[in-house]
Amino acid sequence: ESIKDSISLYLIHNDGTELPISKNDMDVQYQSGDSLRCSHTSCIVSYGDFQEQIPISVTPATYDTSGVYWDEVDISYDGEAHTPILKGLPSGISVKEYIGAPATDAGEYTFSAKLAYDEENYNPPSIPECVLRIRKATVPILDDISFVYSGDPFTPPTSDLYSYTLSEEIKVSGEYLVRYNLEDSANYAFENGESSFTLKVNITPAELRVFVSDFKLYLFEREISPEYTVEGNLAEGDSLN
Repeated sequence: ESIKDSISLYLIHNDGTELPISKNDMDVQYQSGDSLRCSHTSCIVSYGDFQEQIPISVTPATYDTSGVYWDEVDISYDGEAHTPILKGLPSGISVKEYIGAPATDAGEYTFSAKLAYDEENYNPPSIPECVLRIRKATVPILDDISFVYSGDPFTPPTSDLYSYTLSEEIKVSGEYLVRYNLEDSANYAFENGESSFTLKVNITPAELRVFVSDFKLYLFEREISPEYTVEGNLAEGDSLN
């Protein structure tokens, strides 16, 4: 900042009239360098052959940090390490170091930053700490399963994220309950917000139609097995008696 903005010089004529001197015609010499510093206690103002040493008092300036914010502070668990980042820093301020170990697991973590700035001429910038929140990753809940009995073995859906237990072996038609549990409940949650859920598996009986060619012929003669045809798919290994 130029001290010219704070100085006014006037030419005083013999009749007492004052004529302001243009700031463009002034020359200011600082105690060191070519700019005003907080350590300066005086300066020399020149106009033509005129010189005057003027005592000055310089107070530190304050950075405008109204546009500074922490980015990436609310995220979902992805197995990667995260550190929030300061953005919107004004010119003259940079980050020396982020304080707080990079966070991976779901939870809340506090971070702050050490800043580099012009310590001689500016007040320390005030940047509040930030809380990084890593939310549990959401795992979809499986829809209940329903199908017609076919005789084929049934295995519930699996994933690396969860395991399951059965109420009983799934073999024949009926309703079964499959209990799923997350392997890493610290970092994952099902859509219901819990670490487990129950899946219903409903196997309905297969429909078969049996046709006897002449039922009356065999009605009273029980020792003779009737001839018949079957409409529908009889599961392999199953039989009609």
